[in-house]
Amino acid sequence: MSTTVFVTLEHIECGVEGCGVIFGISPAAHAAMKERGRHVWCPNGHEIWYSDNELKRARDELAREKHRREQAQAEAEWQRQRVENRDRSIIAIRGHHTRLKKRVAHGVCPCCQRTFQNLARHMKSQHKTYGTEESA
Repeated sequence: MSTTVFVTLEHIECGVEGCGVIFGISPAAHAAMKERGRHVWCPNGHEIWYSDNELKRARDELAREKHRREQAQAEAEWQRQRVENRDRSIIAIRGHHTRLKKRVAHGVCPCCQRTFQNLARHMKSQHKTYGTEESA
């Protein structure tokens, strides 16, 4: 009684100069070799390595992409904070400017903080809109 068995093999060619023998291994063993960076020997005893395996390349690329994403997120957060700080600064400066204009409009010297009646009278008669929202 005889049995016929069909086996699928992945073919490998020995890369050692002068050897060049072609042999086969199972698809599972070939995949494991590529994935884990394993080695196999050709029938003539030469060792064949898959050193730059696909899984390692994929993991390295994933790590690089994660690093790029983290850098981009950090840059975006820094820019967002920079814009917020600038906006708060502009609001604060605008507030100081408005308060100063109102004080001068009421006759208070911006340098010595003293009140002068003639300054107040002048501001009210000649510069009616100074220190109001209209003059801002």
